[in-house]
Amino acid sequence: MLALALALKFVGYFFSSTIFVERSTPSFLFMPKTLKSLPNSLILVGMGFVTAALCGLSFAQQANAPQKIWQGFGVNIHFTEPAPGEIELLKASGVDYVRTDFTWELTEKAVGKYDFSTYDKLVGHLKSAHIRPLFVLDYGNKLYDNGAPRSAKAQDAYAHWTEAVITHFRGEEIVWELWNEPNTDHFWRPKADASSYASLALKAAMAMRAADPNCRIIAPGTSRIDDDFLKKVLSKELLGLIDGVSVHPYRAGGPETVMKDIYRVKDIITAKAPAGRESIPVVCSEWGYSTAPSTGVNEDRQAMYLDKLWLLSAAAGSPVTIYYDWKDDGSNGNNIDHRFGIVRQNLKLKPSYDAARLCTKAFKGCTFYKRMVKSDPLDWIIIGVGEGKMVRASWYQKLGGLPKFEAYDMKDRSNRRLYNKLVAEANAAPAKPVDPPKKDPPKIDPPKKDPPLITKNPGALVKTNLTIAYAPPIDSEGWCAVIEKPSSMANTKVEFQYNRKDTGADVSCFTNVKSDRLIEPLANNDSDSVMIAMVGGKPIGNSTIKRVELDPAMWVLKGGAGGETMTKTQMGGSIAYNLSAGILKIGLSPASPVQIPEGAKRFVIWIKPDGSMNNLYARFTDEAGGIFQVNLGVLNGDTDRNGWRAVVIPFVNLPSESGTPTGRLQWDHLFYIEAGDKNNPKSGRIEYGPAAYEY
Repeated sequence: MLALALALKFVGYFFSSTIFVERSTPSFLFMPKTLKSLPNSLILVGMGFVTAALCGLSFAQQANAPQKIWQGFGVNIHFTEPAPGEIELLKASGVDYVRTDFTWELTEKAVGKYDFSTYDKLVGHLKSAHIRPLFVLDYGNKLYDNGAPRSAKAQDAYAHWTEAVITHFRGEEIVWELWNEPNTDHFWRPKADASSYASLALKAAMAMRAADPNCRIIAPGTSRIDDDFLKKVLSKELLGLIDGVSVHPYRAGGPETVMKDIYRVKDIITAKAPAGRESIPVVCSEWGYSTAPSTGVNEDRQAMYLDKLWLLSAAAGSPVTIYYDWKDDGSNGNNIDHRFGIVRQNLKLKPSYDAARLCTKAFKGCTFYKRMVKSDPLDWIIIGVGEGKMVRASWYQKLGGLPKFEAYDMKDRSNRRLYNKLVAEANAAPAKPVDPPKKDPPKIDPPKKDPPLITKNPGALVKTNLTIAYAPPIDSEGWCAVIEKPSSMANTKVEFQYNRKDTGADVSCFTNVKSDRLIEPLANNDSDSVMIAMVGGKPIGNSTIKRVELDPAMWVLKGGAGGETMTKTQMGGSIAYNLSAGILKIGLSPASPVQIPEGAKRFVIWIKPDGSMNNLYARFTDEAGGIFQVNLGVLNGDTDRNGWRAVVIPFVNLPSESGTPTGRLQWDHLFYIEAGDKNNPKSGRIEYGPAAYEY
């Protein structure tokens, strides 16, 4: 039934277009010369039957047999004509793929007239280096629409163009991607629209599949993991035609969290794909890290992340992962877009180039990857198998440096058994989730008095001068312990214990507290957790922590000199404020009363200070009407992680001059900004991110 439905859709699409009527327009079927003298109406009827028959056969073959996408690692490029020595440098890096735009407007400058010579040359260069192209069939053509192809005419023209492309390059080993980041206004102009893209993708995939049943098609290449967009565009019909679902899983922290995201996309595919195509893979077709100063990623960390993201994506079942970018796009070191490359503009090598070369060399020939589960979730081992060899990459998440690569001795009988087991697993089924994601609990509900997750080392708490709070995950390294130690106190070793809810693993982390303030990442990404802090084997604190999302729509700015704005950001929210000689204060207050959960001891939130040197406070009230103001410090350049600072708002054990709150508490001001210099007030902009209550 699916094959018949697709065939009918396909015939209807071509009947509604000009492909048969305008005989100068290339068609997916070659028309005999004797037919050219017949009336168009007869040609249409006859071709319709042939089209239906061929399409029905083609889609019947394809519905249960997605084309296998060749395994490999790659980089993104932005050229069609390489610089001298550039292809040789790409070849030496060991990459299997390069991804680049295959631009519609460049190859169809007159209606129905196609010129692919520019890309013929590029394909020739890449073939000489044994590198496959991943071409993105993208961007609009002013011959039809301004911006993305939204009208029926423009979408039909795009489908005709893709058909001509596939016909021209038939037989070449190329992966074709339908557009780039159509879920963003920047690439689907003037405004992202899932239904419009879905229509285009389906028309194009039908035309491409008819032109070459064996071509490899992936879509939609979303910016990040956009569940809502994917659910709207991945129809049963489209999943019956494409061979991979492509995403761009960029993230601020390390790449270790990507596996769960890929499994989440797989769940969407499984739920929506037609029978026999549930195993369509997820392709990570763009993903990288910039080394601009504002990102907090230096060149050594970029190199470390490159190897990890390639291997982690492969272990989650992604046949292709493309690192963005091959070459720096500009000379401005502070511009994020100019610092993604693994080589510089002049092709001088960065540490990430060497990391790429070592990784591709170690895993050359591997076609199946798997994460080996360890009791400590911070301990990562990825094994690659293929061509009679087996290679291991290992690293510990809290330690820096490149993964360690080791080849197994295949003369060892136990290694051969493991190899055979993994090969059998690869042939039997796609990679299964190591840590299947779980649904988060309600966001702010007061905690129930459940038994502690950890019962090790029970006993009375010992007294200590340390103050410890817990900041929610801001990157892949999970919850952070915010430790404050008086200068007079001796250096102290602290142990943190917790239980991973998703794996059930008990985990311990140790840190040596030497400075007055320390932010220690703990690598636990659950939405809530129970943490035990210990000194000398004795507990000093046992805290339940629950993450909370702050909706900017629930808060309002009060005060300021005018022009203040609040916007939602990926991390949380952004506050732009104005101060003047007459107005020195501004605050962020709840639009309607917001109670602080009963039993909460602290509230911890990440902020990105603006360097204004203004003073930052938080304010809350109690049932007696008392107002309690907590000093959160100065908005200077001091940060804890990647430009962010964790601020702690206590509800108990306040300074003696503040008094003791009574009864239920509620927010008065989440943030209260006061000019640092009243004679020279400065306006600014701060961001806030993840937050959590501690009980």
